[in-house]
Amino acid sequence: MNRKKALLMALVITFGLLSALSGWAGGSRADLLRKWWRNDRFAARLALTADQKQRLDELFAEHRLEFIELRTEVEKSAVRLEQSMESKAFSESQARERLAESQRAKERLNNARMEYLLEVRGILSREQFMKLKKITEERRQRRQKK
Repeated sequence: MNRKKALLMALVITFGLLSALSGWAGGSRADLLRKWWRNDRFAARLALTADQKQRLDELFAEHRLEFIELRTEVEKSAVRLEQSMESKAFSESQARERLAESQRAKERLNNARMEYLLEVRGILSREQFMKLKKITEERRQRRQKK
C-alpha cells in the first residue's frame, strides 16, 4: 500500500475514533464520568455503601477538570488535523505531525481514563466491579441496537 493510501486510512480511523470520543465529551457516554453511583437504582444493584459513594464523589471531583482539559485537547488536535488536511498549502509532513499530535492527545485521555477506572476498582469490591462491568456492557449493547 502506498504512503498516501496508508495516511488516508489512518485519518479515516482517527476521525472515527475522535467522533466516538467527542460523543463521550458531549455527555452521551455515561459509563465513567457521570455520577452513576448517585442513581438509587444503579447503586442498589451494586449494593454500594455510603462510604463508597462518598469516596466515588471525591474521586469524581478530583478527576473532573483533568478529563475536561484532556477531552478539549483531543478536540483541538482533531481540528488542527482537519485544518491541515484542508489547507490550500497542504503539507504531508505537517498532516503527519498533526496526526501524531492527535494520537498523543487521545493516548493521554485514555491513560487518564484507565487511571480513573483503576481508582474506581480500588473503591469497589470485585463483585461490585464485575456487576458494574456487566451493567455497562448491557447499556452499551442497548444503545447500539437503537
